[in-house]
Amino acid sequence: MDYAVLAYTQMENPNVFVYNAMIKGFVQSYQPVQALELYVQMLRANVSPTSYTFPSLIKACGLVSQLRFAEAVHGHVWRNGFDSHVFVQTSLVDFYSSMGRIEESVRVFDEMPERDVFAWTTMVSGLVRVGDMSSAGRLFDMMPDRNLATWNTLIDGYARLREVDVAELLFNQMPARDIISWTTMINCYSQNKRFREALGVFNEMAKHGIGPDEVTMATVISACAHLGALDLGKEIHYYIMQHGFNLDVYIGSALIDMYAKCGSLDRSLLMFFKLREKNLFCWNSVIEGLAVHGYAEEALAMTY
Repeated sequence: MDYAVLAYTQMENPNVFVYNAMIKGFVQSYQPVQALELYVQMLRANVSPTSYTFPSLIKACGLVSQLRFAEAVHGHVWRNGFDSHVFVQTSLVDFYSSMGRIEESVRVFDEMPERDVFAWTTMVSGLVRVGDMSSAGRLFDMMPDRNLATWNTLIDGYARLREVDVAELLFNQMPARDIISWTTMINCYSQNKRFREALGVFNEMAKHGIGPDEVTMATVISACAHLGALDLGKEIHYYIMQHGFNLDVYIGSALIDMYAKCGSLDRSLLMFFKLREKNLFCWNSVIEGLAVHGYAEEALAMTY
């Protein structure tokens, strides 16, 4: 962005396309305040916004939780006649729901003259975000077209509310599944302490030829830990090494915890000391493992 800012400052009369590009650039580089300030400069320069100005601007408001600024921007959307633009209105739907203002989000959605699948998905996600699964389910049933993101969002929402049977029913009804679908269902079972079912879904996922990601592996390792399934945990660890997974703090802490819970403290410690980066979960896992296996002094020493 430094070169873009330098080029911008050397322009005498930047047009709306320049402003739009700069605002979007600031948002993408996580400089939302600069994006909002530039919009104010744009208005002071009597440059009228286009429909492409607003999605980035609304996202900037969300990044800094600027509700009042966003409400002013919403007014500008109306005054400039962009209230019928799907992608502008969808941005507002997402913003209001992210701020917990679900009534405003629903109102914007209801006022949309046309809706694409992304607009529907955004509204369903907003309702899931605030825990209104009843409304989210009804809206899902009304969708003319459903994409994988909507299915995944709804399943995750029911999982968080511990409505495992509903999540399971939806998962089984899916016309197609991606890596997120499988991982969401594995997470659903794990979060609700149904670890055998979680491993069962993981096996089904492998049979369908879907390769897991880091999130999947960390969740499956955790399920092995709770079941005391050391042999399976070792196999998964071997799979991780063979397939070049990044041994990050999430997989690392899961392996440390799994080996400790399965009675293999030496492997747990080896895993801990091999990790280049360690977060709080890694430290907690190894300290708990030492304490459980009777090494209280060593566990205490880890806290210093």
